[in-house]
Amino acid sequence: MAEQVVPSLEAGRVTDRAVDELRERALRSWFWRTRFGDWLLRKFWKSWLGLWFTKHFGDATPEELHGYAHWGPVALAIAVTEILGALSRTFRDFIPWPTISGTVGHLEDLNSLWSVAVVAVIAITAFDAVSRDDVSRATKPVLTVKGFKVHYGWPLVLSRLRWSR
Repeated sequence: MAEQVVPSLEAGRVTDRAVDELRERALRSWFWRTRFGDWLLRKFWKSWLGLWFTKHFGDATPEELHGYAHWGPVALAIAVTEILGALSRTFRDFIPWPTISGTVGHLEDLNSLWSVAVVAVIAITAFDAVSRDDVSRATKPVLTVKGFKVHYGWPLVLSRLRWSR
């Protein structure tokens, strides 16, 4: 069984005992053993957000939670920046930046070689995302194409269905 990285629920609630077990089992930093760290742990896990998190991610692996912790703020930062950039004209250019696509389009207008660079970055990133052969993808299905192992999930399956029509 994978290491549990959120406290277990008892009668639909996170108890002090569950938080203590989580700290001993999964949290190695000395910070969580200080008075402030202990207070912070209990405050978070007993809040409505901690309860929601426990209910929805109680069976998640540490790798999965690290992925959410990393990519969640990245996606939020990009989404907020894009939305504010898109609203810039609405607020009479009060927001001083354009959208990412507007910036890339401007670079491509300056020199058409930028479009080659953009397509190259997208292609390299997509290839790396589907072809990496590491432990975290060991359980995903593998498609062998001309000697290359391609690990795939729903995005590749759905794109293959669209191609076959």
